[in-house]
Amino acid sequence: MSTTRTLTPHLQLYGDVTYNANADGTFEVTSIIGGNDKTAAQDSAIIAGWVGETKLGFSTNWLVLSANCTAGA
Repeated sequence: MSTTRTLTPHLQLYGDVTYNANADGTFEVTSIIGGNDKTAAQDSAIIAGWVGETKLGFSTNWLVLSANCTAGA
């Protein structure tokens, strides 16, 4: 799924999102998220703060069980 979507006032979702099903019924979701007015460390802290929260999705809601952030170019 290719899209640009605002996730918070500071972060946007860019490009493709991949969904990989795990054997336990959970999914690993990989996406490119970035913001223009925050540092990579600030963006990572926001995303890490999503753990335990339910986020609205396009066709379903997502419970965030864990988050891993890698700063990109």
